[in-house]
Amino acid sequence: CIEDKCERSGLSFIGALLSWICSTLHRLKQTVFTDYVAFAVSQSGLTTFRPYANPLHRRQIFDCKHHALVLISYVKTLRNRRSLLLPLRGFTLAEVLITLGIIGVVAALTIPTLMQSYQNKQYVSGFQKAWGVINNAIELSVANNGFSKNWDTMKDNLDVPYLEKYFLPYFKIIKDCGLEKGQGCMPQEALRIDKSLEPGAHNDNLGQYKILLSDGSAMNLCTNIGRGKYVHIVVDTNGPKKGPNTYGRDIWWFEFNPATQKAYPFIDTDIETNKTLEELKDYCLTYGSTCGAYLVQNGYNMDY
Repeated sequence: CIEDKCERSGLSFIGALLSWICSTLHRLKQTVFTDYVAFAVSQSGLTTFRPYANPLHRRQIFDCKHHALVLISYVKTLRNRRSLLLPLRGFTLAEVLITLGIIGVVAALTIPTLMQSYQNKQYVSGFQKAWGVINNAIELSVANNGFSKNWDTMKDNLDVPYLEKYFLPYFKIIKDCGLEKGQGCMPQEALRIDKSLEPGAHNDNLGQYKILLSDGSAMNLCTNIGRGKYVHIVVDTNGPKKGPNTYGRDIWWFEFNPATQKAYPFIDTDIETNKTLEELKDYCLTYGSTCGAYLVQNGYNMDY
């Protein structure tokens, strides 16, 4: 190309300029290149370079400079010669519609998955936060009341004085519904994961102690002395007015054993300790209450 001669003559800037112009011309259609040749002939009569024995020959340097001016002048004239640029002006309507169609198909395939993944991360984050809030309250209670294994003995399955002494003062409560039913402190109905099953408990109508917390979450608390002395805590992480009000999504079940001084995700005592992860997942899908335990053992991967 023309720039090869200019590079040998030491004019690196002009050579680079001509290289760009030549590469552009090669991308144009043949009619455009032919038009340039005609334009160059009309301007200077110079269309090619002849090799010279001496690369620094003055005539060759002059020719390179002159060709550069001709090329620059030609490029400027293209602004007023739209017919030559019509093939380069943009995409056709068909091309645009095809592109939009492809984008739409890709979006339809990926956006639902991305949204579900984002929601699952929100649910997992709510679970971890609720677990932290409960254990933080227990730590404060232990600091004031001593080791939990030395606390008063639970008297029945709804020992309100026990809750009022060891739990309620250590939560940031904005509404205390107590044992009253239908006060809006918990969702009216909490569904299990498997929607084909019958709905779960009507949490707002249970005779359990219900509270709303300052972070927007809601709790049901009750003591249980039937199969061990535990405190059961059901948490709706985003409050009763926001969905989906489903176990394993925004509703989680925890239990507190005074002997351990911490709360853990609920595991039904009917489940054997040697249950596999897949069996625990099936139990989660069936009953919902054990989804927190499965989530922890599955590395916080919500794959159900």
